[in-house]
Amino acid sequence: MHLEPEELKTIRKQLNLTQSGLAKLAGVSQSLIAKIEAKSIDPTYSKVKKIASALATQQSKGARKIGSVMTRKVIYVSPSDTIKTAIDRMKKDKISQMPVIKNGMSVGLISEAIILDAITRGKTPDCELRGIMHDAPPIVSFDAPLELATGMLKYCPLLLVVKDGQFVGVVTRTDILKGYG
Repeated sequence: MHLEPEELKTIRKQLNLTQSGLAKLAGVSQSLIAKIEAKSIDPTYSKVKKIASALATQQSKGARKIGSVMTRKVIYVSPSDTIKTAIDRMKKDKISQMPVIKNGMSVGLISEAIILDAITRGKTPDCELRGIMHDAPPIVSFDAPLELATGMLKYCPLLLVVKDGQFVGVVTRTDILKGYG
């Protein structure tokens, strides 16, 4: 992190840090922080580096996590469920895609688009999902940065979220947009 002394006060306040709080994190004195912010001192490179490092650490701690926007209720189907079952569940829960789970493991993905494609290829409502489902969606950590999900969702419609080895939710593009709204 490159830090101009003039930016110090602005960044510190954005992170809700006091001068003494930042000083403690950076291993410098509170008076040094005050003097830098007042532009009454030209700090050494090593001091600015310590302060910048402390600010960068605080910024990464404050970064939004996937767990903050995910949908906690994981609605899913099994490979032996039918197209009709999937359609009924999507309508009931007002969703457009969901994971296919077998024995607690993600084995596929089913979506409105996948079902429409199957129907146009002549599949009937009693066709099992195992015959039409796509590859399982990616799995991401509950504590991963939101930017990771944003990037991944450009390539897949849904991400499964895990915490301590257990599925705890899903993230879709809609969840990301709700998080910014």
